[in-house]
Amino acid sequence: MGRGKLGPPANGVYLGIWADPDLGNNQEQSIEIREGPPPNGINHPFRLHLVYYQWTDIEGMLNKKGILQPDGVLSGDIAHGRVPVITWGCDNSVAGSDHVVAGGDPTEDAVITATANALKQYPGPVLLRWFWEFNVFTKNQSCRGDSGGAPTQQVYADFIAAWQHIWTLFQQAGATNVTFLWNPGNYTSGGNDDPHGFYPGNGYVDWIGVEVYQRASTSSFPADFGQFYSDFSQGQYGGKPLMVGESGSLNYSQNQLETQSP
Repeated sequence: MGRGKLGPPANGVYLGIWADPDLGNNQEQSIEIREGPPPNGINHPFRLHLVYYQWTDIEGMLNKKGILQPDGVLSGDIAHGRVPVITWGCDNSVAGSDHVVAGGDPTEDAVITATANALKQYPGPVLLRWFWEFNVFTKNQSCRGDSGGAPTQQVYADFIAAWQHIWTLFQQAGATNVTFLWNPGNYTSGGNDDPHGFYPGNGYVDWIGVEVYQRASTSSFPADFGQFYSDFSQGQYGGKPLMVGESGSLNYSQNQLETQSP
């Protein structure tokens, strides 16, 4: 596994997974079951692995000498050559943390720099999606500093400045293997949840992703993903690779039978 940033595949797509840890004794065993033979697996390894961490979790993997001590999840990815898609939460413990981070608060800077120092020791590329679903206004209001309504220009500006500040600290730390994934949730074009106003600029983003879950049995792939693809495949975004960060299909009961649409 190379040490540089993750680029798009030469052809086809990368296949990723989040595995329910209850399938096995832990998440790693669950992934291995899914990578294994049918009926529970696809008999193929996954290139990407989606994993979730809170604001201070990753810095907590550094020992007193500043050496990365990966947890069981990352250790499994290292052993199997997977690229972790690290879903890194915003700081919900600080009111208006986007604004605080953007301002270069020393305490927040220490967390960011320690996180960068930890991830640069990962023996391969890492995809980092800080504050995913930032446009879902029922979540993370304390980070954005809003009340869950239509975003103000200050909300947009704070998020962008915080993202750019985090990116800058990672570059200063030499975390050149970290690929930055900007990843809004599902949205309505022109609605309050339209993510365009949160975009931090092509120079600060490597990949663009989206979260879309099929919430009706009649939903189709074009209906669910067409708007995102149309918007972010535009030339103004510099040909960034596109990713489905999270997706899934719910079960539905029809004619007294459980169905699940593809």
